[in-house]
Amino acid sequence: MNSSPNGKPSTDIRASLKLRPVINVSGTMTALGASIVVPGAVDAVSAILTQFVEMGDLYRRASTVIAVPALVSTLCICIVFVPMFFLTGVARFLFVPLAESVVFAMLASYVLSRTLVPTMVMLMMDKSHIDPNAKPSLLARVYKRFDAAFEEFRGGYILILSTLLTHRKLFGTAFLALCLASLGLVPFLGRDFFPSVDAGQIRLHMRTPTATRIEETARVADEVDKVVREVIPKEELGTILDNLGLPYSGINLSYSNAGTIGTMDGEVLISLKSEHRPTAEYVKKLRAELPKRFPGVEFFFQPADIVTQILNFGMPAALDIQVVGNNFTAIYDVAAKLMKKIKQVPGAVDVHIHQRIDEPTIALDMDRTQ
Repeated sequence: MNSSPNGKPSTDIRASLKLRPVINVSGTMTALGASIVVPGAVDAVSAILTQFVEMGDLYRRASTVIAVPALVSTLCICIVFVPMFFLTGVARFLFVPLAESVVFAMLASYVLSRTLVPTMVMLMMDKSHIDPNAKPSLLARVYKRFDAAFEEFRGGYILILSTLLTHRKLFGTAFLALCLASLGLVPFLGRDFFPSVDAGQIRLHMRTPTATRIEETARVADEVDKVVREVIPKEELGTILDNLGLPYSGINLSYSNAGTIGTMDGEVLISLKSEHRPTAEYVKKLRAELPKRFPGVEFFFQPADIVTQILNFGMPAALDIQVVGNNFTAIYDVAAKLMKKIKQVPGAVDVHIHQRIDEPTIALDMDRTQ
């Protein structure tokens, strides 16, 4: 048996049998699957109760009444999710588990509603006739109240629907006008591939001139921290952590996506308190204020939350353009021209070239004959 962190043997059957899960789904997806299984069972029970006969004939009636319509509707829902399995990249990792959860839940719902639910109804329902003069139970009273309220709601809906169908031309014209008026919201629609997450974290990267000593980088970082405290109110600012220069271990450098290349680099990690204004608002202010206070220092913001980091595939920016060639100076000039054009694109921010080629170097011409 496996051992738990506290030293006691683990009672997990899956771990003891060394079984691995086929599909990893979250609690939200599990709840989604349950929300699909339950309606299938309700449909089966409702079909049984409306055609209540002898208990021996119960299973056959439940299977023949709704088997084919339920199968067709189940397959139609499952087919909708088939295109998700052809996705690639980060979209596949995000949406394929969701599609698998829904498809398996739909298939399980169909099987259970045709087999287990009729059997359980046959075993659990009382075969004797109910005395109409008996006092109703608590559940029966709750059911009757809910049923009466639902019937009242359905009656109102039928009345409204009948009125609209009577004046269908007027309603159609008003609905079409509302649809056309909603087109005015198009300029305000978002275009994010994934909704942004306000985790109350800011990841600011600063890069001083090439070959700056680590002591000077630390001094500039202290000045940057002062500006951060001026922009972000004290009651909203949590902690500020500065990571300067290269990591001591090569392993840390390999697993880091900070983009540091030398002692002139510094990373400022800012954490806000729970009650804070939108993080994007402070990022916008810092992006406009820092270049004014520190000319010659390059600033850009990196994804701070785990969701955005995953969507960026670990890259320091959402869009990463790579120029490949044998002549390093030539490809750097190409990258510089691309950067100037990209800066002109509306909405583009923090456009920069990762590499630096102006670092002081010493060229040695070795005379191997000596």
